[in-house]
Amino acid sequence: ATKTLYEICSDKNKKAGMPAPAVYLHEGDRWLYENVALQAAFLGLHSFEVTNSWQNIIDGQSYEGFQKVKALHTPGHTPGSCCLHVGQSTQITAPRSFLSGVTSDAAAAVLSGDTLFRQSIGRTDLWGGDAALILRSIKARLFGLNPETVVIPGHGPLSTIEFEREKNPFFK
Repeated sequence: ATKTLYEICSDKNKKAGMPAPAVYLHEGDRWLYENVALQAAFLGLHSFEVTNSWQNIIDGQSYEGFQKVKALHTPGHTPGSCCLHVGQSTQITAPRSFLSGVTSDAAAAVLSGDTLFRQSIGRTDLWGGDAALILRSIKARLFGLNPETVVIPGHGPLSTIEFEREKNPFFK
């Protein structure tokens, strides 16, 4: 029997004495999650099954044990794209090239995933992407955060809200 990616991770976690990984998903991306085999084929990747057990992310929710972490629904990269705002003093540790122009003691941080990058934004040319919507989401949901908030993207260098407001070419 073929194991799902979730089961493989769960088995590895059990061996290491850790709980199974939790899957969090905004309802807007449920159809993407349920069609992962089609997406993998489209991108030329190996497919895998996903678990039917997932928890819904709701805009504005905080998480048990992490009351200062809040979900921000930022559609555009996908309909259910979300960022996580960490509204507390955060010590940032990263390679020097990733910290260019970023203070190491931030008032807050936002994990922006594939929504906002240093001087760029997430792709909008794949299933469910919407260029106008991602720009509105960033302006309305992220640019209203404290200017000193560190932006931690899904990949690439860190940034700050202030830097992106001033230097991101998508907002000129």
